[in-house]
Amino acid sequence: PELMERRGSRERFIVAPMADRMLRTDPELRRAFEERLAADPAFAGDPDARLQWFADRSPHLKSGGTVYPIKREAARR
Repeated sequence: PELMERRGSRERFIVAPMADRMLRTDPELRRAFEERLAADPAFAGDPDARLQWFADRSPHLKSGGTVYPIKREAARR
């Protein structure tokens, strides 16, 4: 069970470049991020929370953290 638990945020080297791209290409997301930074000093001071904010909004990182491919074999006749 412990092996399957998600711990902490995604790896920084994966999320940081993705977050930069998201900020460059999505003005609405950028505005929401800047509003959150201005409204929440704890969030602004926590790099892990900021990266997790982007990971939570990325279509590439949604779920999948605890999904494992399983192959099913068809019964032989």
